[in-house]
Amino acid sequence: MKRSMAPGVALCFAAAWIGYGQTTVDLGNQARNVDFGSAARTRPTKTGTALPAVCGVGELFFLTSALSGQNMYGCTAANTWARMTGSSGSGLPDLTGQSSKVLAISSDTAQWLAPGGDADGPVNALTVKKVQGRLVSASAPFNGQVLSWNATANSGLGQWEPATPSGGGGTNTVSAGAGITVSQVGSDFAVSLDTAVVPAALFQSATLDFPSVANGACSTPLTMSMPGAVAGSAVAPGWPAGLENGLLPFMRVSAAGTISVWVCNLSGAALNPVAALYSATLVKGF
Repeated sequence: MKRSMAPGVALCFAAAWIGYGQTTVDLGNQARNVDFGSAARTRPTKTGTALPAVCGVGELFFLTSALSGQNMYGCTAANTWARMTGSSGSGLPDLTGQSSKVLAISSDTAQWLAPGGDADGPVNALTVKKVQGRLVSASAPFNGQVLSWNATANSGLGQWEPATPSGGGGTNTVSAGAGITVSQVGSDFAVSLDTAVVPAALFQSATLDFPSVANGACSTPLTMSMPGAVAGSAVAPGWPAGLENGLLPFMRVSAAGTISVWVCNLSGAALNPVAALYSATLVKGF
């Protein structure tokens, strides 16, 4: 039995002809006075939370993760994005990648700069890690310590570090005065007496018991020790308060460290002096 396929074939050809007849509309060349004001949506740029790694000059991109008003970026060179908004309006340089930096003016140009020199760290928590370009130790100082230079620390490069001043826990000032001389060698001070102004004195006393002394004679000398006494030094004697009338005492430095004392009897009769305390003061030269 013979069947007719004409309607189906005709429909297929019609669909093919309609598809072939469709063309692409180029708004840039064909449209006139286009108004998108009533369009439901208009989005002329690509969007995303991160800038694409690859771009061509002239491309635009809307960065949704940026601060409001700083979202638009343009490709100014191959694979190089630059922010197109947020700079000219505020007068600030680009904020991208400027974390922890401060705004500075150099030759009438604003720019972001990181802290430098002897300071280090974010601007809200700067730490001075150097003094005049030389490292400062992180060790915490104790009370009374000062910042001292240690030339052998830091692998021989040296560093500033806490140290206790020589001779105590604080800063000492040593000054010369009347009768005092001061000399300094390094961090050490030597303090001494100026013997031309303040002579040193030695003192000694002892109980001496002389035997009986004949009239017109002198006793055999008795001695007392005076460490530091030099033979020939001047001695100021101290006699007993109850020395018998007619006795005439004498004393001198008879040898190094030794004071000799004797009494002469001028009373007119023999005398036996009572044991008593004798003293001597010696002005010592250095």
